[in-house]
Parts: sequence; C-alpha cells; structure tokens
Amino acid sequence: MPAMLIDEPLGIACVFSNGRRAEFSLDGLLNPRLARDLVCGLAELVHPHGTVDAAGSVMHYVSSSRHMVRTLASRGFTGGVGQLSRGMLAEYWMGTSMGRERRTLALEMAYRPGGVLATKIHLKHIVVATTEGYSSRPGGAQAELLAEVNKLEGDRNLDLVLTEFRNYQRGILPSGPGARSPTEFFASIDAKLEPMTAPAPKTQRSDRDVLNLLAKRARTLHLGPVNYCWFTDPSRALCLKLAGTPTADRPLIWMCDSARCPQATHHSCHRPVWAERATRTETFIGQLGATRKTERTRLQGDYDRALRVVAEIDAASTTVSEELA
Repeated sequence: MPAMLIDEPLGIACVFSNGRRAEFSLDGLLNPRLARDLVCGLAELVHPHGTVDAAGSVMHYVSSSRHMVRTLASRGFTGGVGQLSRGMLAEYWMGTSMGRERRTLALEMAYRPGGVLATKIHLKHIVVATTEGYSSRPGGAQAELLAEVNKLEGDRNLDLVLTEFRNYQRGILPSGPGARSPTEFFASIDAKLEPMTAPAPKTQRSDRDVLNLLAKRARTLHLGPVNYCWFTDPSRALCLKLAGTPTADRPLIWMCDSARCPQATHHSCHRPVWAERATRTETFIGQLGATRKTERTRLQGDYDRALRVVAEIDAASTTVSEELA
C-alpha cells in the first residue's frame, strides 16, 4: 500500500515493507501550502514508491520539512514549492545542516516536473538501471525504474488535478487558451457531486471517489515550466503542428507556446514565472539602443504577452480574492 496524503489534519500515512504502519502530522504550520507540497514529495520517496522504509527515516523528513516551512515562513514566504526561487533555497540550505539539506532537497525535487527521476539520480538510486541501459539489456531494473517513474508521475498528476478541481470549487479558475475544456470538465464533476442533481446512491463525497472521477483527465496532464498541457487531442496540439508530427502520442512540452496553444492553461502557480519574465523583458527593452528596432519589436511582443498572461491569471482568481477582502 503506498503512502497516502492526509488533508485534515495535514499529514502522511505510511505502510512499510514489514507491515508496520505509522502516521505523521505537519498540521499547524504557518504556510500549509508549502507543507502540503513537501508532504506530496515525501509520499513519492516512501515505500513502495521509494527507498524510505522506516518510521524513523520518515520522521527525519517530517522534522526537516517542519523546519523548512517555519524558517521560510519567518522570512515572509507564503507560496508553494513552485514559487521557491533559487536564492531562497540557497539561503535556507546554507544556514542548515547537511542532513537537513539533503532531505529537503529530495522533497523539493520530487514534487517538481520530472523531479522524481532527478531525485533518484541525485540520491544514486538508479546506478544499476542506467548501467543496464548502457549495455542495452532489456527488462530488469531499467524497466522497473521506468515503470516506477511513470507510476509516480501519474500519482503526482492526479494530485495536481484534484488541487485544481478544489480550486474550481473555490472559484479559482484556470486561464489561457485551453481554460474552457478543464473548466467544463470540473463543472461536470462538480455536478455529479451535488446532492440536488445526483441520485443519492451515486453521490460521490470522499477524495477517493473524486479521484476516480478525475483519473482519466489526469492521464492527459503534462507539466511545463510555465503552464499545464491537457493533451486530450493530438490534432489540436500547436507543438506537434509546428514540429510536423501530428500523430505523436505525447506533446513536445519544451516547444510549447502556451499563450497560443488551445490545450494549454495557466494557473496561480505559474504567475511568478510570467511576472519575472515580464520584468526581465522590460529591463532588456530599456537597455536597447535606438537603432535596434527589430529586436525591440520582438521583445515588446514578449513583454505584452507576459503581462497579458499575468492579468488573465489574476482575473481568474478575483472571485476568491474579493470574497476574502
């Protein structure tokens, strides 16, 4: 049985290879968003997903997570893992112990796109698998690693889709060219959960039931550095059209133009990246000479697009902000 995230109160429930069970709490911290992200990363490192297979080892990770959340919260940080800058991480790790640095680095990496594999590389968990790959031996640890990485990425995507569904229920909507499709999908799921519109025997209430309803859509989710890609229809993917591979079964996420692709969406977790891009582009424009008109025009287009994306993300979140105000 895999480690399971507990939302209320925030924590993690583990079942180890020897059959023993244990639960650990990260409730009561000043930044529950970062705490939840770290717990999600920890769930991917614990047996059977990863090599952490003892209550004492999990407790070390939990303790390190608590320390990281408290330290960053004391410096005014209120975001999640996706909003952590390199400077913040460097400042934190330089002021902590080597063991705590290693554990929080593993948690932080495990939560990011592609981070599961990166974590295993960093922690030397894939030496045998890569050796098999170089020697072209099929199966074995190489195939097991690939299956494990795919499973963990699937679990991560399911958790992200559930988070976005909960955001939808709170009035925080996706933005971007592809926002309509997931919004309509979330509306259909929400309708199935509504007691007034669903027959009582079929009403779904628990997170597990909701996850079952979201599972199919989660399999279409691909994470980019500045957007989510809902790869439901390859024929509509802008990246495949540009690459001339319209029948591919996966998007070319590194080619994604998320401001134009009809399957791309932007969410609040992407806002800092777009805001930083706008700031840097504005700086570059200010440094151009009067004769560099072509480059100025190109950069001005990038700047306007970044500002538009930020404005759309803010507009999609105004409902909750106004209610809180």
